[in-house]
Amino acid sequence: MANRPLIFTLNGDQATFEDVADSRTLLELLRKAGQTGTKQGCDSGTCGTCTVLVDGKPRLSCLTLARQTEGHSVETIEGAFRDPRGHALQTAMGTCQGTQCGACTPGMVMSGLALLRRDTRPTRPAIKRALSGNLCRCTGYNPIFDAVEVAAGMREAPGDAIVKFDAQERANGSAGYTDDVHLPGMLVGKVLRSPHAHARILSVDTKDAQAMPGVFAVITGKDLLVSYGIIPWAADEHALAQHEVFYVGQAVAAVAAVDEQTALRACAAIHVSYEPLPAVLTMKDALAAGAPLVHAVDPRKGTPRADNVYKEVELPDFGDVEGAFRDAAVVVEGTFTYPGSNHAALETHAVIAVWSGEKLHVYSGTQVSHYLQVALAHVLGVAEENVRVTQLKKGGAFGGDSDISEIDLCAAKLAQVTERPIKMQYTREEVFTFHRGRHTTSIQMRLAMDAGGRVLGVESDILLDGGAFASFGPITVYYLLQLLGAPIKIGAYRARSRRIYTNKPPQGPKRGHGTPQPRFAFETLLDMAASKLGLDPILVRRRGAIAAGEEMVNGFHVPSSGILECLRVVEEASGWKDRHELPSGFGLGCAVGAYISGTAGAILGQRDDAQSNVTMTVAEDGRLYICTQANDIGQGLEMMLILLAEAETGIARKRITVTTGDTALGPVDLGAYSSRCAFMLGTAAVNAAREIRRELDRGARTPSCTGTYFTIPVKAHGHDYRGNTIGASPTYSMTAVVALVHVDNETGEVRVERVWAAHDCGKPINPSAVHGQIQGSVSMGDSEARFECMTYGTRGLLEQPNLLLHGIATALDAPEVESFIIETHDPMSPHGAKEAGEGPLLPVPPAIGNAILHATGGAVASDMPFTGARVLAAIRKKGET
Repeated sequence: MANRPLIFTLNGDQATFEDVADSRTLLELLRKAGQTGTKQGCDSGTCGTCTVLVDGKPRLSCLTLARQTEGHSVETIEGAFRDPRGHALQTAMGTCQGTQCGACTPGMVMSGLALLRRDTRPTRPAIKRALSGNLCRCTGYNPIFDAVEVAAGMREAPGDAIVKFDAQERANGSAGYTDDVHLPGMLVGKVLRSPHAHARILSVDTKDAQAMPGVFAVITGKDLLVSYGIIPWAADEHALAQHEVFYVGQAVAAVAAVDEQTALRACAAIHVSYEPLPAVLTMKDALAAGAPLVHAVDPRKGTPRADNVYKEVELPDFGDVEGAFRDAAVVVEGTFTYPGSNHAALETHAVIAVWSGEKLHVYSGTQVSHYLQVALAHVLGVAEENVRVTQLKKGGAFGGDSDISEIDLCAAKLAQVTERPIKMQYTREEVFTFHRGRHTTSIQMRLAMDAGGRVLGVESDILLDGGAFASFGPITVYYLLQLLGAPIKIGAYRARSRRIYTNKPPQGPKRGHGTPQPRFAFETLLDMAASKLGLDPILVRRRGAIAAGEEMVNGFHVPSSGILECLRVVEEASGWKDRHELPSGFGLGCAVGAYISGTAGAILGQRDDAQSNVTMTVAEDGRLYICTQANDIGQGLEMMLILLAEAETGIARKRITVTTGDTALGPVDLGAYSSRCAFMLGTAAVNAAREIRRELDRGARTPSCTGTYFTIPVKAHGHDYRGNTIGASPTYSMTAVVALVHVDNETGEVRVERVWAAHDCGKPINPSAVHGQIQGSVSMGDSEARFECMTYGTRGLLEQPNLLLHGIATALDAPEVESFIIETHDPMSPHGAKEAGEGPLLPVPPAIGNAILHATGGAVASDMPFTGARVLAAIRKKGET
């Protein structure tokens, strides 16, 4: 049977495939045949990135056996342009900002095309239903709905849209991601993982695995002895476990084999003997008297540990905290839970490693090419100049690829041992195992308010579940505390945070890193206090709004602030003043937030003080070439560089070419994290472009100039305390959000009907992309508020190891979102731009929570996600008081 040829029609032409095993999926067959526009995102039929049309109907190719298509017609994204409706939809995806990272876009186009063939003028609900099997993490869905309507001729394409130069590549499937690369002689790497939450490794026997036909190498902890970490002073991890495992799924060994099936069989043939040890899986258990230690010996210092507190930060008191609570008209307090959640980027992390003599070339889905280069050189003991990192197209990140992945290091070592190219890619379950996502957080907070609605004081005590290793933990514990002081002024402030070791995967940065959690608690308490005083929640925020030139309570300077205009816009757009006339069960809630535009300093300190560099070169034919190591992860960084260069040099954007993400082809940039790109990379780009213009004006024909953003020393003004630069930023974005929800008082079910979001990004470089970022942030914030959660069973096994159980907002869940850009003059950069990629998320969960408060007449939703059961419990609790 396996030798019988398989024949079907592929994109209008007859295709014949030999030696197709009965077990091979259509997705595997198509990708091996070069139809790489069809993506693999989940392994289980939940994400829709692999959607194709079989006889005109959408089909998930990862769940379809190839032989089921015999004699049928199969259409992939590569053939969609042949239908004018498919071509129109691909084009509309670009003009409507329906494609950002592009990982979901091919599947979306195929589902949308099937809809347009059967319904030439679909309604918005029909579009949502048709796309409900296709997940998106970037766009917030509404731009995709708009694209379908434009393709159907039901609405005009945005006339002023700035279309990303690579939007069509991402929409037609031709964009190349790491997993789309196939090199001659390439082997497949897989990882053997721990089944225990905590255990001592007694022995690892690899003989049987190494003897298997098709296996080229097996490595264990003894082959990768050097520890690493994204934060150098907290480097406490090894790519493969040394003598002990600390969470279920920790990597123990890695195999390189001729194909995936052989590699998996080899992993199963490795015999590991474990001695199970006591594990702690919750912060409560970890802090209990006599609790087992996650690390009896500090993994970095080698000294004995006495408890499971990884790091504790206690800020000095700012202002008269005791007096603030003594003089308050009202004091409110509560304990709030913000659960851990995964980034769930639609592209799973992949890496390819190739050695050529002493030189290593790694293709990786990283968002920090520079820091990955440094880590590879450090762990492998080679010179940095002999390591090249290339980031191809990236299918989303949101912070998940700002840490160093174990498979990047394992692939490099396996490639060195085998002298063959190695590809490794996470399964969706392994994405959750690697995690590095939102910390599970418990926040105790008190807020004191005067009779006029001004915040006199705040006390905050926060616990973070950090998992078994540091990741970005040394920073997170500060971000939780330092960034609460804007955009609402606080009179006096006392704060402490502790990051706790548990026997779970390390947790790290996710969109908004460390700031959504305390913002949720603060904004909820703000509404609770306003309610007790009979004050309008927006009035309270307006009276407390921080102004340009003022300082936060902890001394951070705020160069510009558009928060008052943000509040005015969402108040008017939402009909806020009539909110008490809403039907029963409906409620409007508001919240605000502020976020950094890059960090004060670099991860490697003074070594990276030249944080962003952009080289621009004019060729003989007058074209402009831009190169930088900066990482475009779908947010539109490359288009930003083109627009800035065009504005400053006068060279038309169609004559500008950009190369990013490659450590060999551009000067150093630290990567796409902490919302640093628009401000820092943008500054470097303007500096380069202006120098190019000056050289051209002097008569130079082919000038080449490099622009740099140097670290601006920023710290808390007038305050000298440990950590007074952590959380400090050259400038801050501002956001105001209003959410309209409906709450079923019988079931507690929450439906978010509409969201209005106004974002102060300074001077927008690409307004179309800013709107796209706002839309995406609102969607992710809504998804976290209502659905996303990670919990672990008694043995340390994640109970939501896939996209179905983890809970991601779908097209059916998406509220209508109206986004507004608020321009302010920010003096800190030559182009005046501030961030737009993370800040708009911060107010979304508390705005939804406050809308629930309004809809239910006072039920406080203090634990996320806002499930029906939790909201119903809050309603009943309110009824008892």
